[in-house]
Amino acid sequence: MDSPGHCAQFCTYTTIEQDSRDIVHIVSVDKRETNRKSVIMEKECFIRTMEALLPELAIKEVVTDAHPQISALLNPERGKYKAWGIQHSLDIWHAAKSLSKKLRRMMWVGVLHHVRDEHSWATGCCQHEPLEEGSQEKQWIKQGSAAHKALAGVVLDKRWLGLVKKFLNFRTTSDLGSFQNHILMYSSKRHAYTPFVYKTRTLLAAIDYNKHNRRLPARKRDGQKIYRRSYNKKSKSVYTMKEKKQYSYIPDLQRAILARRLGSGKGLPCKQPWFARTGTATTYS
Repeated sequence: MDSPGHCAQFCTYTTIEQDSRDIVHIVSVDKRETNRKSVIMEKECFIRTMEALLPELAIKEVVTDAHPQISALLNPERGKYKAWGIQHSLDIWHAAKSLSKKLRRMMWVGVLHHVRDEHSWATGCCQHEPLEEGSQEKQWIKQGSAAHKALAGVVLDKRWLGLVKKFLNFRTTSDLGSFQNHILMYSSKRHAYTPFVYKTRTLLAAIDYNKHNRRLPARKRDGQKIYRRSYNKKSKSVYTMKEKKQYSYIPDLQRAILARRLGSGKGLPCKQPWFARTGTATTYS
């Protein structure tokens, strides 16, 4: 529950497999489990996720956003999981907001040479074809100029050079954002839930997501795909409509719930109505 103007009560941490885009693990943490410190909820969720998945899966790479606590846990030299040899990648779009391309590390530094019409240097060279005379429409940047100094400040930024290796696989976490929106169908931000109810609703959202993850595009009678427009504050886009959900898994889920209840040896919890406790009742005609 993350109500507007309030700190998050629950943190839901989801893991999606890179190729299938299926949800393989989901964990929810109540803020009361972290001494009411919401800033460490995500770290606690990540630790629980890794403890659950590492014994079951051979994890080669973990892709996250640029959360400093998670980066510290996955530090290859000092992190909690250094013995597992896991590669840590960051969502490419976190960097793409300010930089249009991600280049290999040596080539990235080489940008400072290329913009000065210097295409080979002591440690490398440009990978483009030879430039024809007069093919450059804009003037080359002069070394030491204000523009060159500003570009050098971006290219040689120490923090960026430390992070650039985490963007080389060009990964994205956009599907996770899609699922987080999907959770709102089952647990609205406008309502409060107990931890058990919230966890249950989140798991139902994950089942729904996985069961309908591979829906085909919806088509007209003539076989053409159906498209819809989407609008937001910044732009508008067109997306392909998917086939309607069937929810064919619900009967199986109901049978499993009933079998679990019958096998538990316990009766259903039943709270007495208030008039049964007080011995009074009101009838209406």
